[in-house]
Amino acid sequence: MATSINLATSYSGKIATAFTKASYVAGNYSNDYSFEGVRSLNIWTPKTVDLVDYDRTATADRFGQMTEMEDSLQTLTMNEEKSFSISIDRGNYSDQMMMKRAGRMMNLQIAEKVVPMMDKYTFNAWVNAAGTKAATGALTKTNVVGKLLDAGAALDNALVPDDNRVVYLPVRNYNYLRQSSEFMNLEALGVKAVKKGEVGNVGNMRIVKVPDSYLPADVEFLLTYKGSLLRPVKLKTARILTEVKDVDGWLLQGRWYYDAFVIKAKEMGVYAGLTAARG
Repeated sequence: MATSINLATSYSGKIATAFTKASYVAGNYSNDYSFEGVRSLNIWTPKTVDLVDYDRTATADRFGQMTEMEDSLQTLTMNEEKSFSISIDRGNYSDQMMMKRAGRMMNLQIAEKVVPMMDKYTFNAWVNAAGTKAATGALTKTNVVGKLLDAGAALDNALVPDDNRVVYLPVRNYNYLRQSSEFMNLEALGVKAVKKGEVGNVGNMRIVKVPDSYLPADVEFLLTYKGSLLRPVKLKTARILTEVKDVDGWLLQGRWYYDAFVIKAKEMGVYAGLTAARG
């Protein structure tokens, strides 16, 4: 297949770069577990027991019948490994006003391809492993706040900690949130929002607006608790080679080895609001 190169035809020629976004999930998942040196990670979770009445008159087992503490095991295996290889010919570089500088092109490739790919994969994995997949129906400007508060209540009832909760809301539903009378009466929109995509707060849940294409089509919103999530990245290779056989110029190569998981013992900290129940 021929390589498509658009040569500059005027001094003011520029590269039209697509709009890019940094990661929406960065900093919103746990780093308590490490895949360093391994591909698979075992997570053991002890199982506690119910309390019983203490028996003062019993000749044995006054504390109740003794049982050995059991545990559950979750094995997580990393599978996603993606790469790219792009050449920049020295002649094309020269004929295009030296606009394709290798470092800049590497950053462009990461921003436009790598980061969105990893975020989309991550959202899909978290939705599929959510402890609650609720058929909330389509959101509207009249029900959006109520549905988000219902999701927050579900986490409350599951004893999920109040802090570090994030709602990922697709743009189509963020527009409904902006029109919601309940939301308009909440604290000022975005005054303290500093993280990527963060646009406000409902209850104690931070709202992060994401492009519609980042979440599965049937997902109206995704509520997560940081301690329930993992997004390990074992390899992040981004290199620019200048002396490569058959390339008079530069060779850009990248490799990412990553995955995304929900910790089974903490799955109730992930709530996916779906347009309809999944079969």
